[in-house]
Amino acid sequence: MLENLSVPDLLTAMGEGGLLKDHGVRQDAERLALLPDRLVEPALRAWLGSSAPRWTDVLHLEALLSARDADTLLEMLRAVTDSSVKRELAVIVWRVAPERAVEEAVAAIADVGTAAAEHWVRVTPRAHLPRIVAALQARDERPTWLAPWAGRNACHGGAAAEALFALARASEV
Repeated sequence: MLENLSVPDLLTAMGEGGLLKDHGVRQDAERLALLPDRLVEPALRAWLGSSAPRWTDVLHLEALLSARDADTLLEMLRAVTDSSVKRELAVIVWRVAPERAVEEAVAAIADVGTAAAEHWVRVTPRAHLPRIVAALQARDERPTWLAPWAGRNACHGGAAAEALFALARASEV
């Protein structure tokens, strides 16, 4: 029966509360996983747009979100306003599309007026730190969160450890 369900009918059912209303996020994730693949993405978008998701909600939906392409994840990431939710979605993008995550992080870092850089940088996997740190070093302006973050990560920064230490020390001068 679900195979015959149209996207508008699905969204109507979701809006009326028949599909996902008051079940809790864990049950929502289970119900979303039962949908045909062509309906999962519209349902996820509607679900994320219909409430103020918390970072724990993203954890419950991680399996479904991880199966999405990077463009879908990035669109969802841009649509939510909660910074902890953005960070959790960024973690998923780093895992499923690391090169795309590097591109997004470097672009956010280069755009001095954006707050997006912080959620990308804070969850950067160690293997990608050298490229991200190089982009941070190229900035003339240093955000207030940079030195504390660099200091916390210098000891386990791998190939970027020395550069992280320098970023941490640069703000002390």
